[in-house]
Amino acid sequence: MERNQKEAFDIPVFNRINKKFTLLFWITLIAVAIVAAIMQSDKKNLVSKASPKGIISFEMAGNDSVAKNIVDTWKNDSFYITRLDYTCDCDSDVYRYRESRHLKTLGYKISLAKKDITVDFLFIIFYVLLTIVIIIKISSLHKSQKSKLIIFFIALAIFAGVCDVIENIGMLGYLSSNSPVISAEIYSAFAQIKFGILLFFVLLYLPVMLYKCGILRNISDYIKNKTQQLWRYRVILLTIIIFSFPIWLMDQGQDLMVNINASDRGVITFMTLITITAFLNWYLSKLFFSTQFEKPLMPYDIPPLTDRQLELRERKVARFFGVITFLIPAFAILHALDTFKIDYLLNTIPPVVWLITSILFFGFVLKKDFISDWYQNWQYKYKTIVLLIILILLIIILPIIFRIGPAHSGENPASLIYVTLDLLLFTIAFLIFISVRRIEPFFQKRSWLGNKIGLPVYISSCLFGLIFLLVNLFPFVLSYKAAFNFMTLPVIICGIILYTLLFTILMRLSKSTKVNFTSFLFGIAILVPAFSNNEYHSVRTLNISSSDSTISRMNLDIYFLQWIEHRKNEIDSFNKTTNKPYPIFLISAYGGGIRAAAFTSMSLAYLDSSIQSLNSLNAQLNYHPFEHYVFSYSGSSGGTIGASVMCAYRYTYPDTFPQTTQTLFMNFYKNDFLTPVLSTMLGRDVWTSISSFRPWNDRAAVQEELWEKHAESYLHVNYKNSFFSYWDTGNINTHYEVPLLFANTSNVDTGLKGIMCPVQLRREEFPATIFINQIIPQHRTIALSTGAFLSARFPYISPSAKFGDGYHFIDAGLKDNSGAETSEQIYEAVHKLYTDSTLPDTIKTLLSKTNIFFLSISNSSKSKTGIDKQAKNVFELTAPIVALYNNWESNSVRADSTALFKYSNSGQYFRVWPDVDCIGNENGCYSPVLPLGWQISEGALQRLKNSITKKYQTQMQHPEFDKIIDSCFRR
Repeated sequence: MERNQKEAFDIPVFNRINKKFTLLFWITLIAVAIVAAIMQSDKKNLVSKASPKGIISFEMAGNDSVAKNIVDTWKNDSFYITRLDYTCDCDSDVYRYRESRHLKTLGYKISLAKKDITVDFLFIIFYVLLTIVIIIKISSLHKSQKSKLIIFFIALAIFAGVCDVIENIGMLGYLSSNSPVISAEIYSAFAQIKFGILLFFVLLYLPVMLYKCGILRNISDYIKNKTQQLWRYRVILLTIIIFSFPIWLMDQGQDLMVNINASDRGVITFMTLITITAFLNWYLSKLFFSTQFEKPLMPYDIPPLTDRQLELRERKVARFFGVITFLIPAFAILHALDTFKIDYLLNTIPPVVWLITSILFFGFVLKKDFISDWYQNWQYKYKTIVLLIILILLIIILPIIFRIGPAHSGENPASLIYVTLDLLLFTIAFLIFISVRRIEPFFQKRSWLGNKIGLPVYISSCLFGLIFLLVNLFPFVLSYKAAFNFMTLPVIICGIILYTLLFTILMRLSKSTKVNFTSFLFGIAILVPAFSNNEYHSVRTLNISSSDSTISRMNLDIYFLQWIEHRKNEIDSFNKTTNKPYPIFLISAYGGGIRAAAFTSMSLAYLDSSIQSLNSLNAQLNYHPFEHYVFSYSGSSGGTIGASVMCAYRYTYPDTFPQTTQTLFMNFYKNDFLTPVLSTMLGRDVWTSISSFRPWNDRAAVQEELWEKHAESYLHVNYKNSFFSYWDTGNINTHYEVPLLFANTSNVDTGLKGIMCPVQLRREEFPATIFINQIIPQHRTIALSTGAFLSARFPYISPSAKFGDGYHFIDAGLKDNSGAETSEQIYEAVHKLYTDSTLPDTIKTLLSKTNIFFLSISNSSKSKTGIDKQAKNVFELTAPIVALYNNWESNSVRADSTALFKYSNSGQYFRVWPDVDCIGNENGCYSPVLPLGWQISEGALQRLKNSITKKYQTQMQHPEFDKIIDSCFRR
């Protein structure tokens, strides 16, 4: 009995392990997780018909013939791999028909299997050690267990590891030679024994012992207490989640990090705001230590709790929130580097494993309070000076060295790794500061760093919160030019800071008055918009002009005939000179935010200048820019925006498309089209949605105005005229020169497709469609920007567009993201004229000399189907939601594929897409993401441009562009 009070075991080494359990447990657990993650990365690449479960099938082969069959399959199996390929080759970076795949040669699977088995030896060591540590700890809690029984369980764990070693040796023998030392029957038997032992521990030993020792009850109580604790800190927790979402999960957020890294002021601004947010999360967490309210409302320092131990634990939680505010963006950057296919040290370990490991490490340091204990016990006369030098080194000197060092280049996102290092250095500095500030006289003498540190935290947070307010009240107070496109994330963080402060104050007031103001606020925010007729998101309209009335009442077929007749002499000349039918193009432009808009404009600009340059080959042809031969654009979302910009440009410069036009559009799309949209979405639109007033324009109108400003500044075109004015047949310079724009959208109320276009349509030709030009209020019209953005109302980023009380329109991508369905309906409507016997002979003759072609402009080089793709496991409860989410893509594929299969055999169908994966310069290669948002980096634009203009060994340019020019224009 006396032994039990002093030591748990007779064996000294067991006692030492038991005393160091926490440290040993976390070290071995993290090691197991890291090694398992490395092995998991190659799991799916070893799957084949012979080995349906990958390496496990090989382990459980059971006999010689099965094992050799698996090995032979791996030897002879060349396969496509979709995991990261860090050997990005910018000279051969063209996808095979939109498949993001890299061909691995014969025998590659053998090398993968050998690598996994070799790593498994390390895995064996760690999981055996982890099992032993757990056995010893559980045995110490269950005092009745005998030492012999404990030794037996430990020996059983070691034996499982020995079986695993024998199994690995046997498998390596089959992979290395045809005459293995250990047969498949033997090593598979050892594998079965190993799995049996491990299943015994997991399914029987652990549950029974955890229950007997009361650990399950303790775990249950721990989860309950932590859940209650997290609920107290819910404002801070939501802040961290919202803050993390864009930079970890969204391609737009990853592209924003590229823009931030491109300039020194971008990095400085980002690091400053991350630091302010971390201090805010740390300090405000202290206000939720107690469930009772303590005056004042927002104290400069937190009054101590009566329970000293509870206070110490809560302080560590507050520090933890501050630490993870640095860590999450740090490892989100590694995730972005993986996406960019950029190599970095230890990239075989997934960023999420690094994040969890670092959180566990810093959490352990905080729990044990190593830094403050060490600093208090450090007896050194000049330790204050050393402390300040370390802090300055961490937050100033080293980041500057990283930034100005020869390895850094803002032009290549590979240098984002230094931002990760900066964030880790700031994490360490933050942890040191908050750990020693109460015991270091230097900080205590300066109360704003010691007892009244809340004051600078409040002041700095309020200042940045005011910036967010200013951007909302005056959306164009900032310059949204390319040089300042690093501002998006900082502005969002300013908004997060503001809301964190406001909701903290609100919750403190609720505690003080015992009135739940937060619930009341959310109730009002939900009920008022739901039951009031709010006109805030009504579509912006303009006064109608006399020139609008003519074109807006013309039918599609009449317009088409006049379009043909306007080209009468040209059609005859083209037919005689080239011996080809005069080409008429119907263009479908896929949705996809800014990447779709940019690729649509750049593709059309390239074709414009390419066709016009053919005049140098034969002056008799008198070629016009490509858009002269385009009858219509049918777009969805960003594709509509890109097409509408081209309409505005062609209206202003009908026959001027120099070779530099593509660069002109690149410079246009470099600008920031995102920041005012997101800031007003999180700000003024939230505030106004809970009222029936309209004190200012909503974010949709702000977005339209932003595009109008940039179009005027960079393209020198008017994007804000009446929608119908661009197709004014009374304008002798531009009539029948601007392709018709069909802006597709989706009606929220009925699910029907809506079309905004400058001509009248017939319901029998466009069934189940809402014609928006017929529901615009009388004596009113809409701007070109407004009409185009009816198609680009991406859920939540843009509000649904309200027309009166009967219509609400949302992004066209939810209905058909390709625009192809409308293009085919246009084709069917005008192609009837080719067989109309009532037409004059002159028109019939002209029509016989023409041919209609389809051009589909996609903006994605990734495919979700293919031989190397596997369907993910679908949870039954979420299956309907997943199906509904994927429905829009299936509609797009169906619509575009219908045109493909109907018209490709006759040579009437063309499709272009970004087929370049990597771009490169003297600083190396990488694969920029193509963001689904309203801001795009220069690297992503260069990737789009390279997809269009890149030279190949066998073609002068992109094969599809070359096909269009050869098939339709060259003699």
